Formats: sequence, C-alpha cells, structure tokens
Amino acid sequence: MTAYATVEKVRALADDLSIRKLPADDGALERLIERASSDVELVLGQRGLDMDALADSQAAALAAATSWQAILLAVQGPTRELGADDLVTSVPLVSFASPSRAPRISPRAVESLAHSGLIQRSGTVKT
Repeated sequence: MTAYATVEKVRALADDLSIRKLPADDGALERLIERASSDVELVLGQRGLDMDALADSQAAALAAATSWQAILLAVQGPTRELGADDLVTSVPLVSFASPSRAPRISPRAVESLAHSGLIQRSGTVKT
C-alpha cells in the first residue's frame, strides 16, 4: 500500500487547524495515513499511483487530500469507520434519524484533488 502523505505533513496540518485528536504514536498515525490513502484512491478511481511519475502539483494535491482524509478519520474515530454510529436513535415503533450524516470522505480532500487531472471518471452510456 502506498501512503501519499507523511506523518510530518499530517501533523503540521492538524496543528494549523488546532486539532489534537491525532494518534501520539507515529506508527498508529502511519496506519491511519494508509487508510486515508486507500480512501483517496477510491475517490480517484485508481490504485497504487507512482508518486515519482506524477507532476509536482499532482503529488502535492494527493498529499494534501490524504492529509485531510487522515485528519477526518482521526476526528471521527474508529467506530465511525466501522459504521457503528448510524446516527439513528430508536425505540420500538419510533425512530429519530439525524437529518445529515458525517461525510465518509473529507470534502477538503476532494477539493484538493479538483483540477489535478487525477480523478478518473468514465462516460455515461445512454441506450
């Protein structure tokens, strides 16, 4: 698995945002970055990008998107990743759903990738 951001980059962005929920252990943060990289690959529609083959602006966009996603995963916590929090409170015959769900992909991660030329989409087929 390729990690598209570094521990240092993620910690610097979290510090800029005054977010203190990152794992203190670098090994744990590296694993979080790997999960974030996988999430970013899902947005891109491709896996295993070669960072050395990318333009500098594309590599920077990929690192920024991965950093944003890693921070989102840290803030949401592991139960959110597992889908344990469905935001629905219920009692027999009545349920109350939250009007919105927390995003699975950081909106800032997607913004970082916009216009980078990395996102692959296929055309629409009309019959």
